[in-house]
Formats: sequence, structure tokens, C-alpha cells
Amino acid sequence: MDFKIFNNMKDNILSQNALLKFSMILLTVSNIYLVNQVITNSNSKKTVFLPPQNTYKEFWVSGDVVSESYKEMIGNFIAHNLLNVSVNNANVLVSNIIPLVHSSTYKTVRVELKKMVNYIISNDISRSFHISTINTHMKNKIVVNGSISDFITTKLLRTKDVNLEIDYEVKYGQFYIINLKLNGLTE
Repeated sequence: MDFKIFNNMKDNILSQNALLKFSMILLTVSNIYLVNQVITNSNSKKTVFLPPQNTYKEFWVSGDVVSESYKEMIGNFIAHNLLNVSVNNANVLVSNIIPLVHSSTYKTVRVELKKMVNYIISNDISRSFHISTINTHMKNKIVVNGSISDFITTKLLRTKDVNLEIDYEVKYGQFYIINLKLNGLTE
């Protein structure tokens, strides 16, 4: 900076000092504003990628809203892990679902899943589920329709049409299961 417009050295130093103070205040205010923006954006817009691990469609997540394709993939993932089970993998597949359960309903959903696992293990049942449709158009609910077949060793025990209702909530891009309800199957 060249301040030759001032006649004496004192005016030159005072003007440089005033300009330096003004620029320091401006930079401090802009830093405070930017830190505030970073904090508010990091708290309100987290991007969390949860299952399904294998994605076969494009999807988007924005705050508390997810795309229909993501709902279809998560419905497929939950139905596959919950209803395609055997004695050998029942505990492992259900343990894939437990981390998605919301803390407010964790205990009740866990008890229901344990009942299902105990029924499969105690009766030596293998279960196969074939999805026919996935309805994602209801608010905070995914309905997976399909047919379920129960086998004892190699013999077919029964085949029934069932639907799995998944009540969910999305907070800050994270998917939480609120309730799981299997309609059409009596154990």
C-alpha cells in the first residue's frame, strides 16, 4: 500500500492503522458468520448411508425425505433379511435389522423378532419369501407383499400370501424402523 497522498508521515501511519483495524473487524465478522453456517449445516443436513448395501437404483436423501427408490430398496432389504431365513442364519439376518430399529420401540421390536427366531429354530423351519409388490406411497409406511413358503427339511409345510408392514421414520437422513408387522401368517 502506498499512501503518498498524505503530506506527513503521521497521517500516513494513522490511515494505514485505520484500514488495518477495519479489515480485521471485517475478517472477524466474516469468520464468525462462516463458523455459524458450518455448525448449522452440519447439524441439520447429515448424510447417512444405511442399508441396503447393494444398491440397484438411483436414490436421494434430503433431510427427512427419501426417494421412492430408496424406500423400495430398504423394503426389499428388510423383507429379505427378515423372511428369507433358516435355522442356521436366523440370528445373523435378524441382527442386520436390529441396528435400524428406533430406540423408542427397540425393546418391543426386538422381543417380536426374538419370538420369530425362536419359532424358526425350535421347529427347524426354513423360510423363503418371494416379493410381488412393494408399496411405498403411504406416509412413513412401506408395505411389502409376497408369498412365503415354509419348509421342514425338504418338505413344503405351507405357502401363504403375506404382507410385511414397515413403519419408519427418517431423521437427518437416517432411516429408523418404528414397527414391523407381518400380516397373513399365523405361527
